Amino acid sequence: MTPTAPPRAPPPRPGAPRPAAPVAPPRSAFKQAEARRELQPPHVIPIPVTAWSSAYVAGKKTQDKIGLRRIAEKDLLSAMADAEKRAWQYVPEPGAEDARVEQYNRELSALIVARGTCRADNVAEPFFRGADDEVLIALTSEGIVWLFEQINVFAIETSPTIEEADDDGLAWLAAALHDGKVWNGLRAAEVQKLRRLLGHVIARLRPAEP
Repeated sequence: MTPTAPPRAPPPRPGAPRPAAPVAPPRSAFKQAEARRELQPPHVIPIPVTAWSSAYVAGKKTQDKIGLRRIAEKDLLSAMADAEKRAWQYVPEPGAEDARVEQYNRELSALIVARGTCRADNVAEPFFRGADDEVLIALTSEGIVWLFEQINVFAIETSPTIEEADDDGLAWLAAALHDGKVWNGLRAAEVQKLRRLLGHVIARLRPAEP
């Protein structure tokens, strides 16, 4: 027996209203809450008003909270390559290594801040829509450094590759800091960076004191 096509509805008369499109059923409250949780950044921090540039303060563009998010390795490598390229563009002289390193750090900080921040309620939405160009306009130099360090601390705290310090390591650190020689041979910028990381640890532990 030859199969026949299913019957089709007759075409509407000219000028007749088209049937309404089917409406999707409303999402349940549970699914809506689940969707909001998925968009919630892994870490949200308050951002001080002093981190904002005077132009952003005057234009009332500041916000009091900012989300931090993980940076993929490929994005980190891309940021480092871009920072190096820009450093050579701004400081092309072969002998100006110190100035070029300083420019590289400045460019990298802005790029990391652009990639490592998001809206406080949406991890998928960048905080600075203009990327690093907006970072340089929106924040002061100190604000960029502060936010870069917050992202760095967040990356350390959540990294699956960094091991926790054991008791022997903590004992060594206490003795090394007491002796003071642990800082010998390090550049001033590296010492400052490590001291700030230690300051973060101290600030986290002090409230736990009896």
